[in-house]
Amino acid sequence: MRTVEVTDATGLWRSDMVAFSIARTCSFEAPPVAGGVPLRNLTQGRGVAMSVTDRQCTPAAGRTGLWW
Repeated sequence: MRTVEVTDATGLWRSDMVAFSIARTCSFEAPPVAGGVPLRNLTQGRGVAMSVTDRQCTPAAGRTGLWW
């Protein structure tokens, strides 16, 4: 398998593709923290930021329920 890192996938994208964003919270928290922005989950001593919603997931692969 050959892998290449790209910064713009526009030319590779097709209309039948679906994208998923998978990342660790720490990678999103580092820049604001470095810039002096206090993040509530960190100032309250909590590990990761989580959101509660009333949005139902579209059932798939046997999974249903709320996004969280």
